[in-house]
Amino acid sequence: MVDIKKFLLETARQKKARVIIPEADDERVVKAADIILKEKIAVPILIGENIKKIEASIKKLNLDLGNTEIITPSTSKEKDRLAGLLYELRKNKGLTLEEAKKLLNDQFYFGIMLLYGGKADAMTGTCVYPTASLIRPALQVIRTKEGVSTVAGVSIMLDKKFNKVFLCADADINIEPTSEQLADIAVNTAMAAEALGMKPKVAMLSYSTKGSGEHPSLKRIRDAVKIAKEKKPDLIIDGELQLDAAILKEGFMRKCPESPVKGDANCLVFPDLTSANIGLKLWMEFGDVQYIGPLNMGFRKPVNDLGRTFKPEDIANTVMLCAFMANKNL
Repeated sequence: MVDIKKFLLETARQKKARVIIPEADDERVVKAADIILKEKIAVPILIGENIKKIEASIKKLNLDLGNTEIITPSTSKEKDRLAGLLYELRKNKGLTLEEAKKLLNDQFYFGIMLLYGGKADAMTGTCVYPTASLIRPALQVIRTKEGVSTVAGVSIMLDKKFNKVFLCADADINIEPTSEQLADIAVNTAMAAEALGMKPKVAMLSYSTKGSGEHPSLKRIRDAVKIAKEKKPDLIIDGELQLDAAILKEGFMRKCPESPVKGDANCLVFPDLTSANIGLKLWMEFGDVQYIGPLNMGFRKPVNDLGRTFKPEDIANTVMLCAFMANKNL
């Protein structure tokens, strides 16, 4: 198996990206910042709600975070300026200046506005709060790249049993994606694979393989394959495919011998958020796999969310992804 983590780390180190990390009141974040500095992954910028609590945690844990910047939104001199920027961005949506000032008390909105204003190169968060706390302001402010309408969370799964790297989407953002959104997710996942030096082979997963089942819901997947091919004509993609038909030679030979994926998929696109989230968590709990991610593909600047059960090492890994994406212009 290719050492993807080594590749990510080396790319991240090429140019130390400035990465905003909110929720610094949680000890895991300051521990992660210590790892980030020691591993020379990035330049962390911490945001929290209680500076005294954060400083006490650093002292208690005997950490040396050097000159790491720690910001509290409610007392920051930047707050009014950023509120004005947010107001200008969202006034056509009905946001008032007073409402913008209130939003800037929120560490996620504050961090997103710092990112928007060029203070940093990337941002990650939500090891304490729900994913939407970060993704909502990111969609409102950072927005999607030109020509991209769907942001997709791409998870990197390093599977020891298969000795293989799999990219899986989307277990983070899109609840019930349309055909067009599924196609975007497939293309986004393929682009992530290419950035990692992989040749993408995309399987659109389902309970059915090439018509073995029949239900109106399958049309959404079949249409997504057609749209993805139009968007990226050279993409190796097929669906709908059951998991065994997508990743096992025997499943491919028995169920879909004409499939261009040939039972060797490395990009797995789930039909909805429910199946993706459950599937990946089952894989992590019962499989011999290391998880890194997600890479949220499609934003104008890298914004990646965390899991609420993440350990400091996991947070540092996600910061590494942020730095990797910043240096690859993903």
